[in-house]
Amino acid sequence: GDLEVVVSFDASARGVELTVARGARGVDVEVDPHMLAAALASLMQCVFKLTHSRSHVALRATATNNRVLIAVEDERGGLPTGEQDDGLATCRKRVEAIGGELSVRDVPGRGCVFGIELARQAAA
Repeated sequence: GDLEVVVSFDASARGVELTVARGARGVDVEVDPHMLAAALASLMQCVFKLTHSRSHVALRATATNNRVLIAVEDERGGLPTGEQDDGLATCRKRVEAIGGELSVRDVPGRGCVFGIELARQAAA
């Protein structure tokens, strides 16, 4: 969609390779799509800003019965102390505004996994 084009362009401008896994096609979430796009774009900008150029960023979505997790994994080599709160405050506010939760998991020596967890829309 449009968001993927914008995110891909952002990645290219920073010399970052982006892959988007399509694991959860047809999964609806109970949020305004424009607000979700803004929250995701904010997270991706933060990731691109903090990760190394010529590295790789992976975006994937997975779903359970009642939740959807959008995960973004980078290769910055770890999360420096203090960077998490400063760089993600705006993104966290946007995610919480749509009823989601933002998580950050450090993978030492490799990078970070940023997650946006949202309620999945009940099947009609």
